[in-house]
Amino acid sequence: MKNLIQIVCGLVALGVTSPVLDASPDVEAFADALSATTSMHQELKDEARTEAFQKTFFNLSVEFPVLADWILQDAGTDAWQIVLPERRAAIVQQLFHAHGRNKSSSLKDYVQLCEQRRATRLASVIQDWAPFSFTEGETIRNSFFGYTEGLSDARAERYFKAGARLSVFAFDEGSLYGSARPLIEDPHGMMRDVDISFDQQRLAFAWKKSDRLDDYHVYEYYLAKGDTKQLTFGLGRADYEPIYLPDGDLVFVSTRPEQSVPCWKSEISNLYRMDGEGRYVRRLAIDQVHTIYPQLLTNGRLSYTRWDYSDRGQVFPHPIFSMNPDGQGQRVYYGGNSWFPTSLLHMRPIPGSHKTMAIAAGHHTHQNGKLVIIDVNEGRDEGVGLHLIAPRREHGYEAGAGRASPVVKDRWGQEGAQFRFPYPLSEEEFLISYQPDYGFDPHWHFELYQGYRSSNHYGLYWMNADGERELLWRAPDLGVQRMVSMRQKAPTKTIPDTVDYTKDTGTYYVHDVYAGLGLKDIPRGEAKTLRVVELDYRAAPVGAKTNGGPGGGSMNSTPVSIGNATWDVKRILGDAEIHEDGSVRVEVPAMVSQYHQILNAKGQVIQTTRTWDTIRPGEQKSCMGCHVKEDANFHPYQEEDTIAWSREPQKLKAFYGEARGFSFMKEIQPILDRNCIDCHNGSDDCMDLRGIAVDGANKNKRKWTRSYLNLTEAEQDDRGSYLTRRPEKGFVSWISMMSVPDEIPPYFAGSAKSPMVKMLEEGHHDVTLTEEDYHKLFAWIDLLVPFSGDHREGHAWNEDEMAFYDYYESKRKAQHAEEAQNIVDYLAQSGEHPLECDSTEPFTRGYYRSLFTEATLSPDDERRYSFEGEVALLETLTLRSDATERVHVRVRDIDSNKTHKGVNLQPGETVTIRFHQPIHTGNSFIESTVDGVNLTIVEALGVRFEELPSNAGYRRHRYALGPQE
Repeated sequence: MKNLIQIVCGLVALGVTSPVLDASPDVEAFADALSATTSMHQELKDEARTEAFQKTFFNLSVEFPVLADWILQDAGTDAWQIVLPERRAAIVQQLFHAHGRNKSSSLKDYVQLCEQRRATRLASVIQDWAPFSFTEGETIRNSFFGYTEGLSDARAERYFKAGARLSVFAFDEGSLYGSARPLIEDPHGMMRDVDISFDQQRLAFAWKKSDRLDDYHVYEYYLAKGDTKQLTFGLGRADYEPIYLPDGDLVFVSTRPEQSVPCWKSEISNLYRMDGEGRYVRRLAIDQVHTIYPQLLTNGRLSYTRWDYSDRGQVFPHPIFSMNPDGQGQRVYYGGNSWFPTSLLHMRPIPGSHKTMAIAAGHHTHQNGKLVIIDVNEGRDEGVGLHLIAPRREHGYEAGAGRASPVVKDRWGQEGAQFRFPYPLSEEEFLISYQPDYGFDPHWHFELYQGYRSSNHYGLYWMNADGERELLWRAPDLGVQRMVSMRQKAPTKTIPDTVDYTKDTGTYYVHDVYAGLGLKDIPRGEAKTLRVVELDYRAAPVGAKTNGGPGGGSMNSTPVSIGNATWDVKRILGDAEIHEDGSVRVEVPAMVSQYHQILNAKGQVIQTTRTWDTIRPGEQKSCMGCHVKEDANFHPYQEEDTIAWSREPQKLKAFYGEARGFSFMKEIQPILDRNCIDCHNGSDDCMDLRGIAVDGANKNKRKWTRSYLNLTEAEQDDRGSYLTRRPEKGFVSWISMMSVPDEIPPYFAGSAKSPMVKMLEEGHHDVTLTEEDYHKLFAWIDLLVPFSGDHREGHAWNEDEMAFYDYYESKRKAQHAEEAQNIVDYLAQSGEHPLECDSTEPFTRGYYRSLFTEATLSPDDERRYSFEGEVALLETLTLRSDATERVHVRVRDIDSNKTHKGVNLQPGETVTIRFHQPIHTGNSFIESTVDGVNLTIVEALGVRFEELPSNAGYRRHRYALGPQE
């Protein structure tokens, strides 16, 4: 450890100086600044005066961060009023009262009291935990907290704001204060997600060096040498949130699945694992949407946040899951069936405790909220076992209240003080990235970017569970992000990687399907079959539908059904018998996203999981029953006295042929054609059940048929989307895709409740259906009435939309092929597997090239130069002039006249301009200060608009217009 501290001190000594908090606050300077406010804003009245003084206090908090934060602690939300001449004496008195003093004194005396308190609070932090490493950067702000990828060829939202540091904070020798120095400083890129290796010699982090010419990739920083090594590569994919495993491997989050979220247009990210050299990258789970922020628990398992909304609304299910580091044993940790909290983020284990610490937040928010401790010994859902801290208080949610509770809302936890990235030291103490409550909304500081408001005023704090705090570091320009101690790393068990990649199946075992809430009150013997269904996910967004129900409202891109029907393509993999004692053991395909349904003797669903699972190659997995809450439904996979264990694992029984995407036109329409359309042929008052596509365009971009729309009672809304508003109560009756996040009772809706099925079974004219007909009808209903058996079936896409989808699907195929080769090489363990920098051809490199070479520009009468050629986004521009004197040139925006960048060109000199954000050549010009000067574009790196993948008619982001209809 002594060597590490020496390394860090040496690096800090060599680093470029940033603003420091390495001494006692300058009381005299603060007092002078405070006195100066007496004569300020005298001309202002009422709200204008109040806001001006609030802004003054905020500015003081930037200039005197520690002292201003003490005042905020001791005076609360009235603290800003210390700058009001008429309130200053009262606030100062309040400050001393907070320290048990009845009389106020000088600010110097107040600072001495605060420093005595600081010494007591920080004793263990200084002695046992410091120094700390963290990244500093912009708050990533998009419409949903998970959309942080910033992908260079993003499907929709993408965030990039240049300026980042990888920093180390160390206390000065014998001091209560310290300074942060950058190990790496990048004014053009973004950095995030630091972790420290178990030998404490390396820092892993994610780095994106350019908006369009790079993506987040995993890097290592070697503390002893100051060297940086890139571990992952490939333009057009983002790798981020790396963590070290005890065996030297790393787990990280990546966009490599090449899927888009069902409820919007952005890409998703899942968990991957690689060795310490960046080799053998392989996916750990096939998840529908985002799985983010992996962390090691003390038992050696990984925890992570999983967005989880199959067959239910997307706003509230953001539980914590856990798995072994090799991807086996995936199961919910907390919040799998909860209305509250809306989301759980940034969970870490608490050293020496079975409890964990996390951020409770919202859905359409950034990654910040309120701080909680989770005790799963008390409960695993609905706020039970979840305790708000800093300060300690009740969360106000009563389990089972659902939407009736006032605390159940989309943007929960966004008022007042904001927390993110907790780093627990004990149950009572922790480090935190924190933004205090100023008692007002500093809207002049909360910058608007891409329509989303946020702040970088997050500092590194020590804090305890009561909310007492000490500011360690806050820079005026960038916010503190995820941090780690460089002195000690929390101990964890080592769980070896036992995945058997020579196999393509695994085995499930259910001890007793009647155990748990899922089959509550269902008589034993009624559950006959376990059905396994695979979910197939879209590669890109084309078209959309609108939805709404008990679980909230949403859109659904690339829809394969009408509104409020299934989110995704579904493929029945097969069925297995449930034995008389409720046990079942079955072999299933590995590495597919699958969910389970319990069927009765007729083949109708009694209960469905409304979540999914991935079983790893060769994995043997077991659960106690159906929705058992105790111990996360864990049950050991070992021989016991059940019928299932007296026999070999079952093979799945196919559902009338090979597994295939369930298609209305291929499975249901033939039944209608044989039995119904003689009468239901569009004549008279009979429901039209012909498989004829409806006329006219629709927002869904799908060629629905009359039979499908009529059976599902779908109507077109004012947005041009077809939907059924209350599917559970309709003629067919199915569970809404926007159903509640908590458990639903057995036989909630579906074929067993369907008025249509009842009508057919009781006799409808001379219609006689076969058993296969009924089974297919039941399956269609219980799969939530899909129309398309794949994402292209029945599409109404134009040429641009087809090309847009093809582009991302081709990326997916390339990723899958690369991973397959990675696994082959991993099994060989020959050491010959190439690193990604050698083997990976970036997917979008063809789009990024020199757009102008030795192009000469001549000025107009106003000394302006227009970009010639095809419209493009430029990131780097290299210029020279033919002038014989110094020329100042500016690149400016045509509409706003804003200057993007200005440089001086000396005679014969070549200068490269790198823009913080790509400039639009069709909306920009160059301006010089000297008449008659010709400029030569030596090189311009960027991307042509015509080459950007873009959904026709949809503006993908603020820069790329894309082809328009």
